[in-house]
Amino acid sequence: MIQIRINHIYGARGLWWRVGVFFFALIVSCGDQNNSAHRYQGKVDADVLRISARTAGVIDSMFVREGDPVQKGMLLAVINSRRSHARMQADRARLGEIEANRDALRAQIAQLAVSMELAEKSLKKITALYKQGAATEQQFDEADGKVRSLKAQERALRAQEKVLDSKKTAVLAALRVSRMNRDDARIPAPEDGMILTRLHNPGEWAAPGMPLFEMAHTDQVDVICYLPLTALTSIRVGDPARIFADGLEDALSGTVSYISDRSEFTPKTILTKETRTTLVYRVKITVNNSSGSLKLGMPVDVELGS
Repeated sequence: MIQIRINHIYGARGLWWRVGVFFFALIVSCGDQNNSAHRYQGKVDADVLRISARTAGVIDSMFVREGDPVQKGMLLAVINSRRSHARMQADRARLGEIEANRDALRAQIAQLAVSMELAEKSLKKITALYKQGAATEQQFDEADGKVRSLKAQERALRAQEKVLDSKKTAVLAALRVSRMNRDDARIPAPEDGMILTRLHNPGEWAAPGMPLFEMAHTDQVDVICYLPLTALTSIRVGDPARIFADGLEDALSGTVSYISDRSEFTPKTILTKETRTTLVYRVKITVNNSSGSLKLGMPVDVELGS
């Protein structure tokens, strides 16, 4: 009886021990399922903008170097500034000369109008007297000839005025072109960012469309990583992400902004179920980098999932 009771007690204890182990394993398993975050390797990237010359000529000056931060509108380089300035000065001088001649011509036309008014009044009076026999034919011819002469002078002055107006229009057009050339010779930063590469130096020849700088907007960068097909089912655009980099104590927050809909290298053959898992898909995570902690090309770790 004693032996049976001891076996019964130890059997019960063994049962409870096995039950405890089972529940402990279940709790651990549930904890692992909740911690479903996965890490992937990635690299910091950003949209690179090429800043090109808009006119041909020798590069006079460059005001930034690689790694310099720039603000939108900041002057980066100048091409042929002296030539553009000289052309503008010449155009302005021509415009001033035309305006002076035009003012003098208008003064002559105004004075001629006064003379014309007096001559027409005199002709009208002599015509009346001539009809009454109180004026000679010579007096009438002289008065009429004076009016005709003044009208011919007016037509000539009006023709000169039109010529000056045409010249003014041409000079204004040339001045606009000179201003455009001056503006095109000045290369501003199109947006805030950082100069990545300076492709040319002062003294070199630049042609329209030739890249002079490469810059990127570094306040917001992208982290590019590649996920296997099996991971895509749990990742969506808009999902949060955490970025880990060497030298950073705390992780940076990001957001999944793009998931490619095709593998990076699409095979030409039909894939089996096993080989589908070897494909990787490009994923982009957008990260606020106002602190400047992330540098372009920097390797990082990306944590996705909760």
